[in-house]
Formats: sequence, C-alpha cells, structure tokens
Amino acid sequence: MITSESYDAFLENQDRLYQTFSTVGSLVLPLEDEERVLDVIAEQLIRAARIRSLVLAIVYTDKHSLEVVRIASFNNLTEDGHLTARSTPNVRRHINWREDLADTESMMCYSAREGSIVVVDGQNDFIQSRTTHRPDQWEGKVSFFERLQYNSECVAVLAGGCPLDEAETAVDWVQDTMPLLELISAQIKTLRLLKEQRFLAYSPPTEVNLSTQEIEVLRRVTLGESATQIAEEMDLSPRTVHTYKRRICKKLDRYSQADLTRYAIMTGLIPLTDR
Repeated sequence: MITSESYDAFLENQDRLYQTFSTVGSLVLPLEDEERVLDVIAEQLIRAARIRSLVLAIVYTDKHSLEVVRIASFNNLTEDGHLTARSTPNVRRHINWREDLADTESMMCYSAREGSIVVVDGQNDFIQSRTTHRPDQWEGKVSFFERLQYNSECVAVLAGGCPLDEAETAVDWVQDTMPLLELISAQIKTLRLLKEQRFLAYSPPTEVNLSTQEIEVLRRVTLGESATQIAEEMDLSPRTVHTYKRRICKKLDRYSQADLTRYAIMTGLIPLTDR
C-alpha cells in the first residue's frame, strides 16, 4: 500500500537516493532503498493522474540486483490483450507493429486495467533476463512502451476521460518525476553496455572448421540435450558423441557449457530467444 509517508521519506532522503542511482555501472540497491524509490515514483504518478492502479514491473538478474525498472502500464489494453477504441493512433500503431513479438500473456504482464497511465524509462526493448545459471532456463520478457515526447501525446494518453485541464496538470506532475527516471534509464544503459562488452569479449574466431556433424552436435549440446539423447537422434553411440564434443571444444578452444553456448548464440547457431 503506497502512502503519503513514502513520499515524505523521499523528500527527506532525496539527495542520498539520487546519489545511489548515479553510481556508474551499478544498480545494486539495498532492498529497503529500492522499495522506497519505487514507492515514491508510484506515489507521484498516482497523485498526478488521480489513478488507482499502476504496474511497477521489475526484472531481476538475481535477488538483489536491479537489472531493469519499468514504471509503466497501458490503460488501452483489454483483458484479452486487444487495443481499445480509446487508444491514440500513435499507441495503436506502436503496439500493432510489434504484436508478433509477444503473445497476450507477455503483453498483459506489463499492462494494467483501465485507469492506469503510461510512463517510460527508455525505448522499447526485448529483455533477456537470466534468472538462473542454466541457459535452458533463461526467460524472455517483452514489454511495450510509448515514449511521451510531447505534451499533446502525454495529454492524449493520460487523459482517459478526465477533463483536459486535469490531464495537463497530470503531465506537469509526471514531468517532475523525469529526472529520477532519466537517472535510472541512464544507469540501465550503462550497465547493459558493460555487460555487452563483457559478452562480446567471448566472441568466436572468425573462421572455425567444423564438420556438419560437429555443428549439429554442438547445436544440440548447447540446447541442453544429453549425450544419450543426441546419440539416439543422430544414430550415433554415446561414446562417439563424447568424441565429437571433445573435438569441438579443442577446435573452438572453449571447454565449458557456458562458453559453448555463447559461441552458438554469437554465430546464430541457436537463437537467443530460444534460451
């Protein structure tokens, strides 16, 4: 339950919380601070737009690291995931263009019932959240957001049937939260860039001579199939599969499951969206 006390706590600790988010390359927050920040943002948005529902969707890399913060929810989606007639043309085009990226369940994961508002922290993203150490348990999350760049767009989305002057007041309130949202967004981008650089450091050699059989074995290994399963599917003996795997590891100079999986993803042997 969000109360006025959370907003008062933010005012008292504003400088410290802003400083927390300005730490380059890190978004690891003590749990109590994280909750306070999200409560404060929600409190301001709820006060601004006079709404009763708001989705704060968070994707974690582990129990304590804040990977992505999504402070958003569409008031334009019905329960079955279709856009209502009240949707603005911009929002309607925006969603229809990307409907093939997600099913209804994925879309509703980041949407709320009528009465919510849309505020974004960045561009639209396909987010891969690695929640475990096993690649076969990677989770793909698709989220949809409309960046509100102009007051007219803000009013169109925030109005939702309320008088225009109230909608314009809501826009002013939402814009007051943007410094904090921009800090969050900037640090998310910094963290992603650092992770991408580390990931690309494992990029495969430009030319590796793998046979057709070796490529198929590698593909199946990185998809998590056991030697027995691979042997049955490829009409080989388990011993032969192990021989192939040793040969592949030697050719690629990669000896862990994680490194082999990185190689397979980077070369397009397996799509990241399947992980």
